[in-house]
Amino acid sequence: MNAFGNTLRDSLFDVFGGRARSRASAQALRSIRHAMLNLLGRTKDPRSDRVFHRIVNTQDIEGLWYARAELFHELCQLHDEVHAARCLQALDPLFKPHWPQARQRPRGPGQTHLSSRPPV
Repeated sequence: MNAFGNTLRDSLFDVFGGRARSRASAQALRSIRHAMLNLLGRTKDPRSDRVFHRIVNTQDIEGLWYARAELFHELCQLHDEVHAARCLQALDPLFKPHWPQARQRPRGPGQTHLSSRPPV
């Protein structure tokens, strides 16, 4: 894209709040990443290193949402399943603002088995 196109795009972002959302998303990404790394803790296990690097190198909130499965598995190995489930539940408030609106509506009877909601 030429310089005019970039300037136009940047201006539209400024007018419609794209930059503010980008900053908010970057802050949310950092907060979620920090919380996940705190849950993982510091271990000498090479499997933990793999999960650590996955969390550190993930570039978006959706990627961190899917990295929860690896974090859950690692927390189960380090502690137990109940502890791991509680830890991941504690992350839900950080992810919730980034879930699509359709996923935030209460589900009808018999639809609660789909409780995992990926962010957008």
